[in-house]
Amino acid sequence: MMEYSNKYRNSTRQSIQKVVMTLGAVLVLSLVALAQEKEFVPEIELTTASNTTNYKLPGKQFYPTYVPRGSEFYNDEWTTGSVILENGDVYKNLYLKYNTLHDELIYLNQNTNTIISIDKDAVSEFVFDKTIKSSPRFKKMFFDRLPKGDRYFEMLYEGRLQLVIHNRTLEEKTSAYKDRNGYLQVSDFVLRRHHYVCFPDGDFEKVKLRRRSLLTLFPEKKKEIRKLLRQNKNSFRTNDDAVQAIRLIEENYYSE
Repeated sequence: MMEYSNKYRNSTRQSIQKVVMTLGAVLVLSLVALAQEKEFVPEIELTTASNTTNYKLPGKQFYPTYVPRGSEFYNDEWTTGSVILENGDVYKNLYLKYNTLHDELIYLNQNTNTIISIDKDAVSEFVFDKTIKSSPRFKKMFFDRLPKGDRYFEMLYEGRLQLVIHNRTLEEKTSAYKDRNGYLQVSDFVLRRHHYVCFPDGDFEKVKLRRRSLLTLFPEKKKEIRKLLRQNKNSFRTNDDAVQAIRLIEENYYSE
């Protein structure tokens, strides 16, 4: 009888151990699955223009900078737009912001209420569905000035010559003031917009919206271009003037 009881207890103990091990394995698999579900995977359908079917929009979670006065964004409100990737995939109807403090494209995932900074290496260009300042289209281009690297540029004109705007938010010193939380601050966040002409060889030259500034970029054709602008009553003082001027210079001196 004693031997039977021992066998029964051993058998019961082994059964319990098997159940515990099984439950443990199930728990581990569940945790792994949960971790995979928490990995950022935007639920966005690729358009018909896309050339892949399972590509994930890459990025990392974005954490805003505390800005006492001013803004770190080109557009403070979420604006719908499209993102074109380097591999040709197109994502439409995304809620976007352009962070001009860090030169990052920010995306709001409405399904998870998560804010994502899209990997710049994967982005070719992005287009807002409406014009916010000068142009709705932004293109990633290699900037040959220090610090060298890829930058997003607001595209005003694109041909053999290109007219672009580089938007950059700077933290600038100012007289002391109290912010909205009552803390003493000595700086503002200010958006600075600089125009550049990009030449066919990829060289960027900064230009101000003044005729004299433009002419210095073309020393060998200075007189001819001055005459060309006068004939077309172009004072080179607005973005529209600048676009027309670059188009005229391209047609007359940079034709293929």
